Amino acid sequence: MEGQNTSTFRKYGLSHEASRSLSLVYTDSSGNQRSLNIVCKDVSQTKLWVNGLRTLTAKWSQLATSSPGGVLAKGVE
Repeated sequence: MEGQNTSTFRKYGLSHEASRSLSLVYTDSSGNQRSLNIVCKDVSQTKLWVNGLRTLTAKWSQLATSSPGGVLAKGVE
């Protein structure tokens, strides 16, 4: 998620850094939603992270849908 849209960023973030910010939102092993909030050194680094993570997410989704009974069906530890 690009920008400062998580509760942590809303509480502690600096709005002038929003263009350099991103959050990885995930569910932990207990089922709780968590976030890893990142402020990059510049906008180009932020774009690099966002594009890289989008690519990984797309590849992961492709692998998950094309791998019934494969590694992903067993879960990630």
